[in-house]
Amino acid sequence: MKTITLLLFIIIPFIGFPQDSDLIYVPDQNTLVATYNNNYNSIGLYIGGYVTTSLPNPYIYTTPVSRLNRIGISLTNHKISLMGGVFMENYVDKVKFKPDVWVKVYPLRILTNTEKGFDFVLAINYMDSVRYGVGVLIPFN
Repeated sequence: MKTITLLLFIIIPFIGFPQDSDLIYVPDQNTLVATYNNNYNSIGLYIGGYVTTSLPNPYIYTTPVSRLNRIGISLTNHKISLMGGVFMENYVDKVKFKPDVWVKVYPLRILTNTEKGFDFVLAINYMDSVRYGVGVLIPFN
């Protein structure tokens, strides 16, 4: 299961010929969030999942749904990005959905006044409390 989730995060930036893709780590939730934006417009998608550092018990079956925890839409002007979607809390017998809102800033692009190139990502997430995330933006053009 860990391999499937990891492959999903590696493959998602290449789907749809993205202009750029970023990976953000949210330490409070131990989550990795991958975002990609399209070449033709400023709308993209994001998906997130839990990062596990140990193998699960082999006698407990886990599904990809128990690893994935958020999905949504990203709007960007390549210097600031807004993301909105759904956070999923998985329980044994049910799934709870919460609204997931993000604001991301690309500091190097703001300082150099460019819209392309490698950059760092500073992100703030609001769901039931404020969380932060840090990451990198990888350009594909």
